[in-house]
Amino acid sequence: MKKRNMTLAVLTIASATAIYWWNQPGRSAPPPAVAVSAVAVSPRFAAPPIPEPPKENSTVVLGKQRPETKNFKALYLQSKDYWQLAHVLLPDAKAGNRDAQYFLWKTLNFCDENNDSYFERLGKNLSLDEGLQLAAKMHANTAYVQSVYARCHEFLEVDAAALADELGNARDWLAEATAEGQPAAEATTAQKFVLQEIMQGFANAGAAPIPITSGPQIDKNTNPAELMRAAAQSLDPDALYAIGWALTYGDSSQESLVTRLAWMYVACQRGLDCSNNADWVLGDCSRCIADSPDILMQNMSGSYWFAVQQRAQDINSNLAAGRWDDLGFGP
Repeated sequence: MKKRNMTLAVLTIASATAIYWWNQPGRSAPPPAVAVSAVAVSPRFAAPPIPEPPKENSTVVLGKQRPETKNFKALYLQSKDYWQLAHVLLPDAKAGNRDAQYFLWKTLNFCDENNDSYFERLGKNLSLDEGLQLAAKMHANTAYVQSVYARCHEFLEVDAAALADELGNARDWLAEATAEGQPAAEATTAQKFVLQEIMQGFANAGAAPIPITSGPQIDKNTNPAELMRAAAQSLDPDALYAIGWALTYGDSSQESLVTRLAWMYVACQRGLDCSNNADWVLGDCSRCIADSPDILMQNMSGSYWFAVQQRAQDINSNLAAGRWDDLGFGP
């Protein structure tokens, strides 16, 4: 796939948006982010009880319940071959299943971003050995990069137009899942809307024009607060993780970092894989793991860790009570 991932350009436009560090080759992680997975797995803070989302075959969407069938998340998490996975998800996505649509987007997006980072350079596809050499220069986790190649290398042999004809456009699948009320898709779209607004602000300030995405832009009438509020009601861990980023994009202050880490922590409490082997840890935090293999609680302690605990406790309490204003996305 030949398109470029827009977030790789953010750090070159403005250092103030350092929160995008994890997609930047050769990145150096900000110190507080080093302990993200440590915060997530620490047993030192127990969340207060929160009403669980509907069981098994139903999901809340703006006060409604919809039947779900297959466990598409399990298919995604267990798959070692994303080319095959995409074709398994495609029929259900075309049939309108919002979970299939979301995880098809997630599958295509994962391979696009990671192939772009490790296995495509100057219009040329790289071999596994070449990708590993590049990853070593980037201080990336080599086991993770090998896993990316195993899951995604077949996408390298298909050009963007042929891929879109065969599997559809990733951004279109995300848009469809969002329109159908898939919680993680709603939160992800809110996250991308905030990014789009930041990039538009750069353009308005005279920054060099760079395409925000190779797919269609998110509708300017999108209400990110409404999307986050609907997503939060589901308590879906992927949605909670995305909400933390959406609420803090464009703000590199310590207060923002505490908020982001607290939402990550809450997502981990609700079922997000926050082990050191999770994709988001190995991929997004590969540099900090390379620099600090024993990251559990080494880089976050004292008042900072206490602040994250307190913020997570507040988030959990506000989720339980439905205090959306206090969570940052309206009544």
